[in-house]
Amino acid sequence: MSGKEKFDAYMKMAEFGWKSFDGRRQFEWKVTLGFWGLLVTTAVFALKLKEPDSLETIAWLKCLVPISVLLHAFVWQRGVWVANRNDKAIAEHFLKAADSVVRDPGFVTDAMPSKLEWKSLKWGFGFLGDWAQLFQVLATVLFAIALGFVVWRPLP
Repeated sequence: MSGKEKFDAYMKMAEFGWKSFDGRRQFEWKVTLGFWGLLVTTAVFALKLKEPDSLETIAWLKCLVPISVLLHAFVWQRGVWVANRNDKAIAEHFLKAADSVVRDPGFVTDAMPSKLEWKSLKWGFGFLGDWAQLFQVLATVLFAIALGFVVWRPLP
C-alpha cells in the first residue's frame, strides 16, 4: 500500500468515527428533549389532578419519576457517552495515523484503539465528567424536581 492509499484509508476510518459520533449526538438531543417534554407534560397532567381518587395516580408518579430519571441518566446518557467516547477515540486514532503517514509513508498503525471496558469505573460514571452529558443529567433532575413539587403538593 502506498503512502497516499494508507492516508486515504486512515482518513476514511477517521471520518467513519466522526460521522458515527455526530449522528448519535443529533439523535441523543432529540431523545433528551422528548424526555424533558414528557416530564413537563406529566407536570401539567399532575396539576389538573384534584380528586382524592387521584392518590393512586400520584403514588405511581412518585415512584416512576425518580426511576425514569435514573434510567435516563445511567442507561441512556451513560450509554450514549460510552459509544461517543469510543467513536471519538477511533476518529482521533486514525487522524493521528494519517498525520504520521504524511511524515513517514512507511508508517503502519495499530488496527483499532481499545474500547472503554464495561468493568471500569469510568464506564459507569465517566459521563458525569463530560459537560454535555452533565448538563443533560442536571437539567433532567431539575425538571424532575419541578415535577416533584407538583406531585407532592397537597390536593385541594
